[in-house]
Amino acid sequence: MVTAWEVSSNSESAVLSWLQDVGLVRRGRLCGTCGGPTRLAKKNGVPSSWVCRNRGHFWSERVTSGSIFSGSQLSLDRAMTIMHLFAHGVTRLRILAFESSRENKQTPNSTVSRWLRRLRRGISLAMQRRIAAEGKIGGPGKMVEIDETLVGRRKYNVGLVTNGRREVGPGGKPRGGKLRLVVCPRNKRNRATLIPIIQRHVQRSTTIMTDGWAAYARLPSLGENPQLWRARGRQPYYCHRVVSWRKPTALEGQGKAALLLSPGG
Repeated sequence: MVTAWEVSSNSESAVLSWLQDVGLVRRGRLCGTCGGPTRLAKKNGVPSSWVCRNRGHFWSERVTSGSIFSGSQLSLDRAMTIMHLFAHGVTRLRILAFESSRENKQTPNSTVSRWLRRLRRGISLAMQRRIAAEGKIGGPGKMVEIDETLVGRRKYNVGLVTNGRREVGPGGKPRGGKLRLVVCPRNKRNRATLIPIIQRHVQRSTTIMTDGWAAYARLPSLGENPQLWRARGRQPYYCHRVVSWRKPTALEGQGKAALLLSPGG
């Protein structure tokens, strides 16, 4: 099977053909005016747009319209180079700009930066759709581990400081299951922020393991006073277990999985 890296070193026509084969770019397009079939027009020998001149009208649309390449002035082969390197953890602007340059065509850092934002938005949208399709995790008799991590700036004085927003995200992972990352709104990790997120993503009666952060102290009663909760005859919403710092949860160190989504990653 031909890889994306091998394709990115070919001509733009070959890259377009490969993108159509894998479904990233449409193979055909109906006219937006008459609804009839269109033909593929070329510019400088490279397919550039769908064109229709039927019934005395002219209609055209770029061949990459409706895809992640829509609106980009970067050639497909150079864009594929950035996408391939980004997928393998390369996020430095200098490296991406150098590798995506072609002969006398230098890729500006600003262009690379825009493409990184585009890719991160695409990943974020894909993850939201995946989470919505999977539904809530956990359930009666099941265990979910919860932890938070800092993304986009150094932690414990390790790494480079990046100026910008402070992102804190809780991660949930069923024992033996997949990791789920959620970004906290307004970059807060207090009780009023974390408990509704957990309630939205974790099923009731799940055993939740945390590191004892104060925001989780009233997790079984969803942040309410436990005594009033019991006085009303209500059963604990979750079973809460605190893990000693000497025995960290399986989520410790998993924050790197979210670095590609961070502007400073």
